Amino acid sequence: MTLEKWTNTDLSTLKKLLNQNSEIDFLNLSLNDENLVDKLKLGNKNKEKNIRLLFAYQRLLKIAPKTDLKILGYLLKDGLQSALHIAAIPQQQFLKKYTDTFEGDIAKAIQFYENAKAIKTKVLLKYMNQQQKDKVPF
Repeated sequence: MTLEKWTNTDLSTLKKLLNQNSEIDFLNLSLNDENLVDKLKLGNKNKEKNIRLLFAYQRLLKIAPKTDLKILGYLLKDGLQSALHIAAIPQQQFLKKYTDTFEGDIAKAIQFYENAKAIKTKVLLKYMNQQQKDKVPF
């Protein structure tokens, strides 16, 4: 899977989409539900790209729901779109590169990173459980 790096224009679009759909709880919205997505104000231009952008935003939002859009936007611009992407970076490297993004608050950056690692662990455990279920001979 190729990482999609988002531009400043994309982030402006994201802010616009969030404002146009301010009544939507993006943290809990199932973007896989076509009926719900059809109700969103996405505009006709670049609709598919806007949905991918919302998916990436939602994945980061789930790591730390109260994280400012400015911080999430910076991470998106840098190609980080999920807990798996973030947890793949060694913690010290993440903190060195992104603590300033969290307004110099190292505790906030550490918590964000730890949340990403916890989500990665849950995803991997679910995957392994599913793999084991699929291999049961009865």
